[in-house]
Amino acid sequence: MYTLLDDIKVAKKINDFMTENPTSCRKEIYKACNVNKRRAFDLRERGLIYLPPPMTRGRRWVMAKKYQEYMHNKIGQKVNE
Repeated sequence: MYTLLDDIKVAKKINDFMTENPTSCRKEIYKACNVNKRRAFDLRERGLIYLPPPMTRGRRWVMAKKYQEYMHNKIGQKVNE
């Protein structure tokens, strides 16, 4: 199992990521910090991290539609430059 020192290191990594990206969802946190769902829940249970509430499917669609034009413009700008 993990030691307390390992848990603190991972918790610090997740908390730093959350301060840099406050609007990130759980899936982005798992990918960026290289942790799995079970480990994140365990850290949350111990009180070392705070996870945002999970997004519903409808909320994901709204966010995707909202940022679709923004992402398309970013890609277009990179190609044109």
